[in-house]
Amino acid sequence: MSKGSIWQVRPLRRFMIGHLASSLGSRMAYAAVLWHVYELTASPILLGSVGLTQLLPVLVVGPLGGILADRFDRRTLLLWTQLVQAVPTALLGVLTLSEALAAWHLFALVLCVSFAESIDTAARKALIPSITPTEHLGGAMALADMVKNGAKLAGPALMGFLAAAASIGMVYLLNAVSFLLMAGMLATLRRSPRPEHPAESGGFSLVRDLREAGRFIRHTPMVWGLLVLDFVATLFASAVDLLPMYATEVLQLDVGQYGLLASGVAVGALTASMVMVRLPIPRIPGRVCVVAGLLFGLGATALGLVDQFWPAFACLALLGAADTVGTVVRNTVRELITPDALRGRVGALASLVTKSGPRVGEWEAGFVASIWGVQASILTGGVLCIVGVAALGLGLPVLRRPVHLEEAGGAP
Repeated sequence: MSKGSIWQVRPLRRFMIGHLASSLGSRMAYAAVLWHVYELTASPILLGSVGLTQLLPVLVVGPLGGILADRFDRRTLLLWTQLVQAVPTALLGVLTLSEALAAWHLFALVLCVSFAESIDTAARKALIPSITPTEHLGGAMALADMVKNGAKLAGPALMGFLAAAASIGMVYLLNAVSFLLMAGMLATLRRSPRPEHPAESGGFSLVRDLREAGRFIRHTPMVWGLLVLDFVATLFASAVDLLPMYATEVLQLDVGQYGLLASGVAVGALTASMVMVRLPIPRIPGRVCVVAGLLFGLGATALGLVDQFWPAFACLALLGAADTVGTVVRNTVRELITPDALRGRVGALASLVTKSGPRVGEWEAGFVASIWGVQASILTGGVLCIVGVAALGLGLPVLRRPVHLEEAGGAP
């Protein structure tokens, strides 16, 4: 499977172009929001609360997004979510440029965008298998992650440049434009095919539909085992949102240098994605994810010990690489195992887990930083991550078992 052959799939290529545009804009804006919140409040607790603010929409709307992705045209859902995200982002840019911005505006933006993103995430993940031949799905998932990580690399750096050269308000306006570009790419795609076995018998039922997806996860040990592993790792070692505080207080950086530092995560993530796109799915995916989780904790631990720019950059790169390896393996295995009619709902429930861990962890890291300082917060989180992942690796036999994907029933 070569990257070139994947790129020749026209619908996937168009999707990836839009995916790159919206991801780039979003990463620019998120790095700007974090810097902006700390600049306005100087509060580590409020800084950590940015991630926690994103959790409410995930809990409330996330499961509904999965049901919608299984019942309606996924392309159309994505079109609407891009437009919904563009409006408040553009408004935030106007408020910033007119110097009328308050901290609560930033949290309101995060909340509004996260509601739309909760539906966007489920539809986006479920759409990829619908437009990708089965033999290319593993590479397509890795390519999507590589595009996202390329945006993570360029986004914070571009944010720093624009904020230093012009205004953070321009970052928000460009993010709004990026959503419109994604909408334009989606408009060129055909309507995505509906699942082969849509859950329509008996009409719409939120509880019944989610119970069906939950039953599948509960009876598929490989899926829930990898999700629990991810939750534990990110719960303890999610301190990336504290980077504005770390950059300011420990490294003494300005906004432009902060943007460059924040791109360190994406350097590692993009490098890992470029490798993963060319590799087959591991025979024992749980073992790979355990090693990735241990390296994730090691990167956080080392970050809490250093106080120089380039060592900190290297630690962030290790964090990004480890997180990407775990994410690509986990998502690819789940998509191949899951029947198409359940992909949206299973993906939504999986997102509840994978987003809850880091969001709660970011708030916890901010709380600890307000008491012990930012380095102590990052250091203790990294150590707890290593302990938790090691315990799961030893205590969950499913993480040491091979998975036979050729027997899975989820291929499109």
